[in-house]
Amino acid sequence: MTKKAFTLLELMVSVAIAIVISIVVLFYLNPEEVQKKARDSKRIKDAMTLQGILDQTQRSDLEESMNIDSINGVTSQNVALNDVSCDNTNWLGFDICKFTSTAPLDPLNGTISEMVKGDGKKTGIMYYQVKFRGGDYEINVRQESLSNANKVINDEGDSDEWFEVFSGNNNLFD
Repeated sequence: MTKKAFTLLELMVSVAIAIVISIVVLFYLNPEEVQKKARDSKRIKDAMTLQGILDQTQRSDLEESMNIDSINGVTSQNVALNDVSCDNTNWLGFDICKFTSTAPLDPLNGTISEMVKGDGKKTGIMYYQVKFRGGDYEINVRQESLSNANKVINDEGDSDEWFEVFSGNNNLFD
């Protein structure tokens, strides 16, 4: 009876091939870019959630309880990542519990990071901002991945640094 086995050289070649394939796959997938895209997707989803909250607030005649008709609007910039309560202590300044269980917050909220500016990049603080005035609102969220530059540029807003969702007037943050 003969035994067949792999030689040490065959095992080493197999391991080397597996390592090369792993490196190529990691280089191709670019895990850092994948994470940026995932955070950007969350930001866009959060902008839509905020839009839904503002639309529902308008329809339910709760506008007078909103605290975001100030000169500068409100931002999530100085909010801790775990401070997402839906009551009026959230960064929006009014109770949103009727519409959602948590206040949307940027995944890197308050941190300095690279972000999309036009078709390039710049460094800035990651946060959301919302302004509501006279029935119009504007919601701005940052994007990290350059693959989302077209979303920032082509959102019909007036800024090349923000993905903007708005009703009516799109320049409330001039």
